[in-house]
Amino acid sequence: MRPKAKSPAPSGFLNVDLEITGGAGRDVLVDELALVLLRMNRPNGKAGFETLAMTRKLNATLRALVSTIEKLSPKARRAWRSARRREFNIGIQAGAEVEELPIDQKTVERIAKLGGRIAITVYPSRGNSR
Repeated sequence: MRPKAKSPAPSGFLNVDLEITGGAGRDVLVDELALVLLRMNRPNGKAGFETLAMTRKLNATLRALVSTIEKLSPKARRAWRSARRREFNIGIQAGAEVEELPIDQKTVERIAKLGGRIAITVYPSRGNSR
């Protein structure tokens, strides 16, 4: 008897990683962000963070990260501006169905004002592997 094929995982939003690379005074920035965000392991010269409260909503997650950056101390804000890369990386799970994930214009404007960029990482569906 042939094993039943697994159905693909549902598509949709997973999380947003805040990725920071390089810059002067980066330790001050990393230390301050680590007080309110979950720090993820990254190679030297890079820092990665996620929100502590896992939300299932893309815009709410982006807004939480943006608000955190907007509330930084002046010293940490200078370190943020000096970073070579300030990225809001949206994780998406690929699946069998189409999923639309719009980002509010105001949120995009706030990210741009911070000098951030938006990137998208699509993770492959796990349901069709043999």
